[in-house]
Amino acid sequence: PTIRGVLVKVPKISGEWSSCETARDGKEIRSSLVIKQFGVRVKAKVTREHHKKRVFHYQGKFESGQVVLNFEEKGGEGYIIGAMVLRLSSSKNALKGKSVYFHHNSNEVIATDKWFKK
Repeated sequence: PTIRGVLVKVPKISGEWSSCETARDGKEIRSSLVIKQFGVRVKAKVTREHHKKRVFHYQGKFESGQVVLNFEEKGGEGYIIGAMVLRLSSSKNALKGKSVYFHHNSNEVIATDKWFKK
C-alpha cells in the first residue's frame, strides 16, 4: 500500500484551502483547510473560527478525485469525531462535499455541506 500510494498519479492538492459559511445563528464561520499529501495518503488540519477557535485533525486518502477523511477534534479525547468526503473540481481549485458527525446535544447524526477554495 505504501509503494502504491507513492506511484499512483493523482493531482496535487497539498496546500491551504479556505471557506466561509453562515452558521445557524447567522454569524460567519471562517475555516482554513491545510492538506499535506503523500501520493494518495492525506493528512489535514481544519481550523474553524466561529464563537471560538476549533482545530480538527484529519487523515485519509485521495483517489478518483475524492478526498475521504476521518477527523477528530484536537483536545476532544476521541469524543468529537466524524468523516468528510470532498470531490475535487475539474478546475482543481475547489473541494466540495459533506461532513458527517454525531451531535451529542441533539442526539442525532448531522451532515453538513462543505466547500473549500484554493
